[in-house]
Amino acid sequence: MRIGFLGNFLVPYSTETHCAKTLGAMGHRVQCLQETVATAGQIAKATQECDLFIWTHTHGWHTPDIEVAFANAIARGRIPIITYHLDLWHGLGRERDMHTDPYWKVLTDFFTVDARMADWLNANTQIKGHYLPAGVFDQECYMAPPDKDRFDVCFVGSRRYHPEWPYRPKLIDWLENTYKGRFRLYGQDGLGVRRGEALNQIYANSRVVVGDTLCLGYTYPDYWCVDDQTSILTADGWKTVDTLAVGDQAYTIKPDTLQGEWNPVEAVSVFGPAVKEMLSLRGERHDSLTTKNHRWLVRSASTQRLSDGRIGRLNILRFKESQNLNERDSIPLSAPLSEHRTVSPYSDAFVELVAWAWTEGSCRNGRYESISQSHHANPLYVDRINAALTQEYGPPVSSLRAIRGQHRKAWRVASPREGMTQFGLSKALAEDLGLVAPDHRPLPSFINSLTESQLRLFVETSVDADGCRKGRAVTFAQKDVSRLDGFELACALLGIATSRTEGSGCTLIHLKKRDFTAPLRAAVEGTAKAEVIVHDGRVWCPTTKNHTWLAMRNGKVFFTGNSDRIYETTGRGGFLIHPRIEGINTQFVDGEEVVFYDYDNFPQLKSLIDYYLANPEEREAIRKAGHERTKNEHTYTARWATILKTLGMT
Repeated sequence: MRIGFLGNFLVPYSTETHCAKTLGAMGHRVQCLQETVATAGQIAKATQECDLFIWTHTHGWHTPDIEVAFANAIARGRIPIITYHLDLWHGLGRERDMHTDPYWKVLTDFFTVDARMADWLNANTQIKGHYLPAGVFDQECYMAPPDKDRFDVCFVGSRRYHPEWPYRPKLIDWLENTYKGRFRLYGQDGLGVRRGEALNQIYANSRVVVGDTLCLGYTYPDYWCVDDQTSILTADGWKTVDTLAVGDQAYTIKPDTLQGEWNPVEAVSVFGPAVKEMLSLRGERHDSLTTKNHRWLVRSASTQRLSDGRIGRLNILRFKESQNLNERDSIPLSAPLSEHRTVSPYSDAFVELVAWAWTEGSCRNGRYESISQSHHANPLYVDRINAALTQEYGPPVSSLRAIRGQHRKAWRVASPREGMTQFGLSKALAEDLGLVAPDHRPLPSFINSLTESQLRLFVETSVDADGCRKGRAVTFAQKDVSRLDGFELACALLGIATSRTEGSGCTLIHLKKRDFTAPLRAAVEGTAKAEVIVHDGRVWCPTTKNHTWLAMRNGKVFFTGNSDRIYETTGRGGFLIHPRIEGINTQFVDGEEVVFYDYDNFPQLKSLIDYYLANPEEREAIRKAGHERTKNEHTYTARWATILKTLGMT
């Protein structure tokens, strides 16, 4: 084919130069036009003579009368005017140019490494957006042998590539402080820029290459998503996709310690409605509906050779996607809060009274009037309520009518009837209880203010009042499901797993000793069901620092989860540890071709670096496999074959 190509050909290593050489090697005739040098007339002539026109635009460059140059070609609709662009636009300062730059008015097809932008183009413009990852130039896709200048860890790239992206300098600072003289930085802020063979040599000499990407904050429609029947536990109780907001505190699990931690919600991404295949897992202990690429923190059983040479069975924590789960993978159901309050504004007696009040209290017009308990069935509970009232508010009065109008916090024991002891409450005392548990609803703010021992007191007392213990099984019952947020929050902070079922006229909360469940093993055993179904509603996902959050669907509670040089590094022969990003599982196999770590998880990153520095045979096997995958699938020849096939021009 005859191909016109407008771009930056002033340097031999530009993407445009590499792509033009690739197309030439594929047998096409390429006319290269230098952006800002070629005139509008020259560009217009090229569009008349070619079968395909490519424009890889450099941000900030302008060619006078550029729209006029493409006017005839656009009017005739004779040829595709396309781009294959490795730069990001969304989320950066250059995003504003998408509404004003002529570039966005002449293109017919945009092949982009940013899947979110492809979707945005398809939804908001006449341009056809296509997601296509970056690649590596075929001539530079080879493994150089290491020379005598070997070192442990390196990063290739400028420290402050984009001011909008603070993670890179943070990562580089951490690498410098952690590995000191064992670390090298190649880029404008380090040992200088390296190109061509020199870069291949750096990758060969570095035992470990740490990667970075600007795509990390982006959530794509087929990634990390759950259906809109899934809720998230926040510091304000359970919230849905329609009530959750950025900044809300979400309950998460720390992957390295399996302890709970409050993280602010950094983003809430919602997609659809759209038709897509999703994985449904349903059973007694679990209920979820997720996209195939949704991430889970799982505990997997694995056999490994121990330091003494024996083969041992180990439980390994890792992130896995829905489509890769197996019967050996267990999902966490609960996690105790890592740091509880050491001081509470409330006494233990008051906390116990709140537990008795919200479960056994009587309200009129939203105000507590009394707390009742059977002295026949539960005489010890009667004594406990009496003791808590006395400790917090002093001895009982003989009559509440006598103190009416005094705004006095007082209580009395009413005359027993029908086997029940009733503790009457003054208006002022009832107001105390109503501030933290209005109308039988313990507020999450109250729960979050308690110490660990008070949380346990609250839960145990609530179960004593409205629960049932049979052996190891503990069940709690409530008629009004809207009252349960505070109780379930208290259980979550203690690491007590819960699930809901519907009983006869009430909702049952099951408190579980088990803190993990294996839904696919249950499916194999016939006690649960796993299937791929077609979902045509919305999908959504929150983003948190730990990339995890406590979810609930149909009453079942569980924890669930939230590239610049990846191809260049693997293609040139580097062993790469790279942040886990959206969709990368379709390009490389974790632990076999590259190694992924979770964004901003520096303890995990260090453990991976140190492990592979100490295990050169494993490292070398992964390095070679990553190179072979890139050479076979991720070169510019492969990318342009995909582009031409998509355009129907093969």
